[in-house]
Amino acid sequence: MPKKRREFIKKILLAGIGVELAPSIMRASEQLGPHESTLLSIGEQHGNYWERLSRKFPLLKNYYYFNNAALGSTPNCVSKAVHDCSVILESTGATGHHLVQNLRTNIASFLGANATEIALIRNATEGMNIVANGIKLEPGDEIVITTHEHVSGTMPWVRAAQITGAKIVFAELDLSGEANYEKILALTSAKTKVIVFSHVTCTTGMVLPVKRIASWCRKNNVYACVDGAQAAGMISVDLHDLEVDFYTTCGHKWLYGPKETGMLYVSERNLKILGGGYVGAYSDANYDAKNGILELKNEASRYEYGTRNTALIVGLGRAVDFIKEIGIERIQNRGAGLKTYLHDLLKDMPEVEIFTPNNPEFSASILTFRLKTLDYKEAQKLLITKYQIRIRGIYENEINGIRVSCACYNSEKQIEILVAALKEIMNA
Repeated sequence: MPKKRREFIKKILLAGIGVELAPSIMRASEQLGPHESTLLSIGEQHGNYWERLSRKFPLLKNYYYFNNAALGSTPNCVSKAVHDCSVILESTGATGHHLVQNLRTNIASFLGANATEIALIRNATEGMNIVANGIKLEPGDEIVITTHEHVSGTMPWVRAAQITGAKIVFAELDLSGEANYEKILALTSAKTKVIVFSHVTCTTGMVLPVKRIASWCRKNNVYACVDGAQAAGMISVDLHDLEVDFYTTCGHKWLYGPKETGMLYVSERNLKILGGGYVGAYSDANYDAKNGILELKNEASRYEYGTRNTALIVGLGRAVDFIKEIGIERIQNRGAGLKTYLHDLLKDMPEVEIFTPNNPEFSASILTFRLKTLDYKEAQKLLITKYQIRIRGIYENEINGIRVSCACYNSEKQIEILVAALKEIMNA
């Protein structure tokens, strides 16, 4: 950031008049330079678009990273935004709290929600805990959860059930994707209070029928709580169109944002229903300790209590802008194309069992498969030590397979290298 611009922002923050003006200036200061903006707007017809885009990430050369579903690499422009904001705030002793509202509005718009429905939290796990502890559960209430949830999507509900006397009901999924609506709803009853499920499963990358399940939930007075950690940034997400009750996601996977950033969506109709949990400064609409008065904000930001690391939130906003510059539809198509390319290279190999559906309606940018002749732990170890290829072993639900994430910085050439390495370790 140029020295003059930095000094100007300092003066605004110090003068205390930055509530309206500083967010725009901070956002403008983090925009890409002319060359990079032009690069990101170049169409795929230029041939090497994705290769040039991959250079915007700090990944090591000759290191093949296919673990984006666990931890996404952060592009240089996002790291720069975090650094520059942190320098400004630390140089003035400012929290930067007044910058957050504009960032929230931008992120909410990207997800198809209102700013009042979005809380900028630390990760998807925190969001799931807020919902699990905020819904009023009673003994005998049933919580339907699929067996393909991440531990952080299940554990908060198991804990809530322990405390309240509610019951967990586990739903097995159809790995073809075709019958999951029926399989989930078959386990509901008059006692069902909430259905908890992933938009995209962390195990096989299978896309679940979110809108259809949420529609059933509304008609039957059941909450739809969705884990979107594997969806936001990978595929287009429009929360108002999906009409879910709650949706939690994180910034550090497919959004390519800073670690310890996330978002919780609380639909407008549920803002007064979901309990408060932890509260603190910025949670209240009306507070008078001496008279025992505490009225929480009627917006999701009430869960953003206390002092936060504003620079990380600025980085998350920059990550969203980065995706918008490329285009979420373009990213979605790219990931699906790479996944399909990998699928086609593996499908006729007798030693490989593929778990992810090939139907584009039920799949996106993740492919999970099992090597019949080699334990997944050994395969994972060999891939990283011999070939510098990073994947994730999937032990969940006894799949014991390999998960490959196809991010925007991956390429067909990298997938070919992965497949060649798989053939070598299976034939060794």
